[in-house]
Amino acid sequence: MKKLVFIFIVMLVVVNPVNAGTTKHTKLSNNSPCDVVLKDIKTDPVIFRNKTIKISSTLKNLGKSPCKNFYMDYFLKSVDTGQNIYIGSIRTGGLRSLESLVVNSSFIIPKTIKNTDYYVRIVLDSTNVLNETNKTNNVVYSQKS
Repeated sequence: MKKLVFIFIVMLVVVNPVNAGTTKHTKLSNNSPCDVVLKDIKTDPVIFRNKTIKISSTLKNLGKSPCKNFYMDYFLKSVDTGQNIYIGSIRTGGLRSLESLVVNSSFIIPKTIKNTDYYVRIVLDSTNVLNETNKTNNVVYSQKS
């Protein structure tokens, strides 16, 4: 007579009741932020009160996502006192990922500025509407005018 042998395998599963049933999902997003930078700022070498200053620069989005419209504020910064004098603002049309754009702007120099050397100071995204990877590169300066 043949004997049948049964083998029972008992599996013991221990579940931590605190974590049971809770799975945390990480949402993957392809909406990585944009990152605008400004390079190659060129201005008139000499500026005069109540006359127009022309400013040219290259704006680039280093991020992986497009940037929507944003404002750029322009100032004259006194080399002597550090005072910033607002001269105007422009609104950009937004930039695709890795897109570059030459920005040409002109503003009237206030009658009240003092005779001294100035830098042109430009603040990108001055109203803080962009979701950027790096906001520390949003203030740039020209050479002395």
